[in-house]
Amino acid sequence: MSKIIENSSNFKVDHEIEIDEIKSGKKIQGNFINSKIQKKKAKEIQCEICLKVYASKLSIKIHMKNMHSNDSNLKIYHCDYCGMKFHKKFNLIKHLEVNHKSGISIIFECDFDGKIFKIRKKFLDHMQNHKRLEKCEICEKKLKNLKQHKREMHSKNYDKNFQCLHCDKKFKSKKRLDEHKRTHNKKFQCQICGQKFPYNSKLNNHMKYHDGQFRCKICFKNFTQKVSLKFHMKTHDENYSKPYKCELCEYSTDRKENLKRHLKIHDANPEKPFKCSQCDYKTDQKWSLKKHLQSHDPNRVKIPCLYCNYEVFQRQSLTAHIKKIHAQEIKSSLTTKK
Repeated sequence: MSKIIENSSNFKVDHEIEIDEIKSGKKIQGNFINSKIQKKKAKEIQCEICLKVYASKLSIKIHMKNMHSNDSNLKIYHCDYCGMKFHKKFNLIKHLEVNHKSGISIIFECDFDGKIFKIRKKFLDHMQNHKRLEKCEICEKKLKNLKQHKREMHSKNYDKNFQCLHCDKKFKSKKRLDEHKRTHNKKFQCQICGQKFPYNSKLNNHMKYHDGQFRCKICFKNFTQKVSLKFHMKTHDENYSKPYKCELCEYSTDRKENLKRHLKIHDANPEKPFKCSQCDYKTDQKWSLKKHLQSHDPNRVKIPCLYCNYEVFQRQSLTAHIKKIHAQEIKSSLTTKK
């Protein structure tokens, strides 16, 4: 028995071929190898156009660029579900049968504006637009068109002609009104706490907080990472930096928007469009009215303090109680555990 090691462009040097009879080396190279060795190794990749075989994705990428990039007649077949490209219809059909047999399409949803895409590439192109945002120095919002935003939102001469039919709020542009309308159509509801969201992606992000393993013992907020909880605990520290201070009282906060909201209480004639239907309570914040309405609920249950017998209806009041009475002992216990 003879052994021949063939070193061709398609096979590695370590391929050994055993034969009983050989007539000529030429015949072995021309017929035997082509007829007997047809199976490619799993890592080998075949070009869809010319059927040449390559050992890596990088090699076939270079091949495609050098040999087929200028082929004007080359047709591209796109997968409508995930955006993958194919040069042969047969390969697209095979891909659909393997990956999308159920017929359920993959949806890519933008967390910024709620737009939905079926093609991954179009989704990624869209997301690039959000990266090229400019920051407004007046309201600190990040926008694609800063000039238009300033003209519509911060110009004194620009009237609010677009009114919401649900809550009578007015807006300076139709785009802003349309964005606001979505807040009235919160069809995605959390089954744990009942909170509703206009987008499924927002609900998914919200659910992460319920799944969080790390919980603040002062305000009961959940976090998915220990480092997030550690950073959050600093906000309960008396020495925590709060650069935004009210000039009319001792209030201070770490967020500019919180200070803006607080300053409204010092307004002599504040506009309070949100009114309680059961009493004379008025407020300028929709969430404040929602919290107030809970006080009229006959079935509401008091929330007990975990550290003493104190009970209260609102979680915000319980948090204030824990900060004032139990914060120091909680911090001491956490320090001892370390």
